[in-house]
Amino acid sequence: MKVTYSLYNITQVHQEEIKTIVQKNIDGKLSSYIKSFPADAMKQASIKIEKNKKNRYVWWFILYIDGKQYIYKTNSDWFRIVWDLVNHAFDRFKEILSDK
Repeated sequence: MKVTYSLYNITQVHQEEIKTIVQKNIDGKLSSYIKSFPADAMKQASIKIEKNKKNRYVWWFILYIDGKQYIYKTNSDWFRIVWDLVNHAFDRFKEILSDK
């Protein structure tokens, strides 16, 4: 799955860690759901995470799979730990894809 990132106000070290945890979630939580789509289906993810002045994160995660778009986003700053929000978002995508 191709993944594009837009990461704002996040250190380079944290950016690399975010990319690692995203890939682990794709390979773990989503792999069986992704495999259920045709092999030639487009499979992409677009991830935007921004750290605000309160040291909290807002995000937009979008999956594009087989011509459909699955969005999970927030404008509120619920999370102070970025790995928690990434794991939470992929838990939500797992729920969304399991309903399809």
